[in-house]
Amino acid sequence: MKKSLKIFIILALSFSMVYAQKKAVAPPTPIPLPSDSVQAGRGQSQKVDIKDSQLDLPDVLILGQDKSKRTITDKQDATQAPPSLLKVEKTYEPVSIWFTREAVKPEIEKKSQINNRLSWGQLSGGGYTTLSANAGHWQKYSGGDWGLHGWINRSSGQYENSRYLIGAIAGETSIAPAPHITASLKAEYNLNQKGLFNALNSNNFERKINTICFGSELIYDLPGSSNALLGFDVNKTGLKSDTTSQFEKRDNFWYNLYFNYSKTFPVVKVTASGRYIRETSSFGADSADIKDSFGEAGLEIQSQIYSKMIVAAGAGYQVNTTGSVTNESLLSPYMKLNFMPDRRLGLSLRYQSGLTYKTFSERLVENPFLFYSVPLTVEKEKHAVLFNIDFEPVSKLKINAGIKHRIMDNLTFWESDSTTQLVRLNFMQNPELTDISFGIHLRVSEQTQVQVNYIHLIDKIDKNKTLTNYDKIPYRPEYRIPVNATIELLKGTFLLIDADFYGPRMSRLDSGEDLPAFTLVNAGLKQNFGKINALVSVRNIFDSEYTLWKYFPGMGIHIIVGISAKF
Repeated sequence: MKKSLKIFIILALSFSMVYAQKKAVAPPTPIPLPSDSVQAGRGQSQKVDIKDSQLDLPDVLILGQDKSKRTITDKQDATQAPPSLLKVEKTYEPVSIWFTREAVKPEIEKKSQINNRLSWGQLSGGGYTTLSANAGHWQKYSGGDWGLHGWINRSSGQYENSRYLIGAIAGETSIAPAPHITASLKAEYNLNQKGLFNALNSNNFERKINTICFGSELIYDLPGSSNALLGFDVNKTGLKSDTTSQFEKRDNFWYNLYFNYSKTFPVVKVTASGRYIRETSSFGADSADIKDSFGEAGLEIQSQIYSKMIVAAGAGYQVNTTGSVTNESLLSPYMKLNFMPDRRLGLSLRYQSGLTYKTFSERLVENPFLFYSVPLTVEKEKHAVLFNIDFEPVSKLKINAGIKHRIMDNLTFWESDSTTQLVRLNFMQNPELTDISFGIHLRVSEQTQVQVNYIHLIDKIDKNKTLTNYDKIPYRPEYRIPVNATIELLKGTFLLIDADFYGPRMSRLDSGEDLPAFTLVNAGLKQNFGKINALVSVRNIFDSEYTLWKYFPGMGIHIIVGISAKF
């Protein structure tokens, strides 16, 4: 009853204030940087990038009567986002490369047609000696552009487990050496340091993760005819701690080579793509290196049957080698259908299958509390069907609904370890996962918007193979209700609400629902002074006791104040 009341209060406040703004719609302004909202205050700070739009765009390809379209790029970003613990459900989303490549959100074009440069900065601090700062600069030059940005986020935390220091510095540059050809180079250094009280039976256990990565791309684009992309990523990650245990010292190195080529004919578009990943992992000074590899090559044919329907079909041949333990090859077919019977209605239907490979350093980004286990098993998706509907009944309201059903041969999942109090990677055979989602996005203006989503998660586990009586995958909640609202109270004064209602979860297959549901709400006020914004926010305003990962509780209520600027 108490949780339902919190949900009702937040939703009622958001929608009532939005409707109160309908008569005074402010002129549109550029999309704010992530540092301009309390989005950046969710426990671990989000990396600031000038091209990060913070928009949750639907998956359906909208063509519309205005002939506008989205450009979904195939390029892979060499930089890695910092950990975001409130994104646990990402672990079990469809991640077949054939789906992911098309599901990447379109980028907001960072190259302004008006300005040749842009600088930004943000500084905030508050309770538990929390400090957050970021700054960056981007500008054009003759034949290209360059950008450099850095950020840091630290806190002493309410609990010993909440101590952290996270930061990064990244740069990128691009140049057009010839017509229709663009070359780019980017590099990044990440530091992730955490205090993990009581982990590994230590009263002063501290983990440090250092990552150096860089990449390059060469793009050829002849509009309306063909385009090609060739690139590579290189990543070096070191994990160390102040414990003497050799199991907490690890180095991980991998490189990724990839390409994509598309040719447009009068009736169809043909795309060929592929990649090869080579990973080497070391476990302490006296251990032997483990070498893994993953390669795939695919072909896709896409056709616009008529103005309202696009159909695509393809297949990839995938090969995976995990140390000396497994060697597997697989043909992974997929199909896609995008249909828009009306300018306000879009439907998307997909079928997919195949292997999914993640490096150890990528898993550390998802979960810095990870305790390694070897060998890391590749995920195998036997069959998956995804259906999505986008509906816009009126110009200011968008409704989205979808269902994803996945039948897995093998699934990697998180599981807490009672001995180390860290989180291990484990795997199970033959699970089925179903995600049902419904969302609404009310947009009165660029400044006044509310977005609410409900996600219901259903699992089916082969109990004979997992030897458990439970039917829920650890760390996969029964439901989630994320709420985001930006409301202009007065000219230049904004109310920001960022809430997440999390359902109960298991931490182990044999433990039942030992992590209770919780409500986490951040609220703040932002005042615009031209190019400068002032922000005060209250994080965890209900002082909820919540735990995203067992043994590592989140912080209670605290206040953050700060300023940000763009010029």
